[in-house]
Amino acid sequence: MLGDADKRSARRSRPCAIDPIRSRDGTVAVARATPWSGLLLLLEPPGGMVEEHEGILEAAARELSEETGFAAADLRLVGQTWLASYATHRRYAVLATGCRRVGEQRLDQDEFSEVATMTLGEFVSHLRTGQLTDVDIAWMCVDRMTPWPIDEAAIG
Repeated sequence: MLGDADKRSARRSRPCAIDPIRSRDGTVAVARATPWSGLLLLLEPPGGMVEEHEGILEAAARELSEETGFAAADLRLVGQTWLASYATHRRYAVLATGCRRVGEQRLDQDEFSEVATMTLGEFVSHLRTGQLTDVDIAWMCVDRMTPWPIDEAAIG
């Protein structure tokens, strides 16, 4: 249960953009990231906060570049959710497609992230485990990557 200070902080926090990304070869890129607790290693889509001067797609492009060294041929806003019922914190689903490596990661001093790739089928299986944050955002993007209903054979 959140205390009053945590609730106030959550209500005032900035929106974030999360980008599940699909490379030119059809694989999905994720980052092996260690959460603040340092106890787990999560396979996560890249993402982060939208800065005051940025739009959602600008923030998604910046986070993609910083966390993976990739650039997208196309960024598309495909959905939005709320962090929680008591918060004004919005989370945006940005689908990044046609991605290619254009440089090195530029991580903040307190970040650890290593880029990994998996097939779309592996990514869907990973989503089903729930062993990542922002599962709902990732599903919004998978929904836009594939015909619906999802053809299990098509995603491997």
